[in-house]
Amino acid sequence: MGVDQKLAQKNGQKAYAKIEIVELNVPHSIEYTGDETNEIVLDCNYDTEGETLEELEVIWYHNGVTNPIYQWIPFSNRSGDARGWFRSHLDLEYNVSDDKRTMYRALKLTNITTDLTGNYTCRVSSLKDEDDETKQLIVYSRPQSGIHMSLDEEEEQVVCSVEGVYPVPDLEIYIAGENDSRIDLEEHIEVEIDDVGFFNVTATHIFENLTILKELNSPVTFVCRLSIPGTNYNETETKDYYTGIYPCLIPYY
Repeated sequence: MGVDQKLAQKNGQKAYAKIEIVELNVPHSIEYTGDETNEIVLDCNYDTEGETLEELEVIWYHNGVTNPIYQWIPFSNRSGDARGWFRSHLDLEYNVSDDKRTMYRALKLTNITTDLTGNYTCRVSSLKDEDDETKQLIVYSRPQSGIHMSLDEEEEQVVCSVEGVYPVPDLEIYIAGENDSRIDLEEHIEVEIDDVGFFNVTATHIFENLTILKELNSPVTFVCRLSIPGTNYNETETKDYYTGIYPCLIPYY
C-alpha cells in the first residue's frame, strides 16, 4: 500500500488498500555449490483488489530501491525485462501462474553465485496505490577443505583457519568442559580476500602460560567452531592436549 495509507493506518484512520503483498517468499539462505543448474524461485504473491490490468506494474530490486533488476507490466502480455548483470541470472520464460495479473510476478534465479546475496524488494504499484516488501537472501560457501586446526606448544598457541568461505564466517576457539560446559578463549582474527572474492580466516589464541592447562583434567579438548552468520551452517574441529606426558600435543603439525 502507499505511504499515506500506511501512515493513516498507524494513526488509527480507516484506509482501503487496493494493492497488498500477501507474502514475499524468499529463501533465507542457500549453499553455493558451483553447479550452474541450481535454481531459486523468489515469489511475490499480491492481491490487487479490483485494480485494472492496465494500471499494474511489478518491479524487483536488489539492495535498495535505486537498483531495479526486473520489471513486468501485466498489460504488456509478455514476460518481464531483466536489468544489468541480472540478465545472466534470470529465466524470463518462467511463469508462476496462468493468471494474467500474476503470471510473471516471480523471479527464477539461475546460475547461482554468491553475488546474488543481498536484500530483495518486490514493489507492486498502480496509478492509485502501491505496496512493497523486502527480504534477505544469503548465498553461502562452506570451507573448501574443512577446518585446519593446530596446537603449537613452543609458541604456546592454538590456531584455527578456513579457506574459501562466503560470507565472512565467525570462528571461535574454546575448551570443552564437562556436561557440555565450555571455557571461552579470546581469539585474534585475521581475514583475507582471495582472487574470487571468498574469504580466508584465521583465529589464534596465545596462552600466557601453558601451565594453566595442567590444572584441567587430561586430555584438554580444544574446539574450533565455524558458523556462517544468517545461516544454520556450522561445523567444528577438535584437538586434544595431553598434560604430564610427552608429546603433549596430539596430533601436531
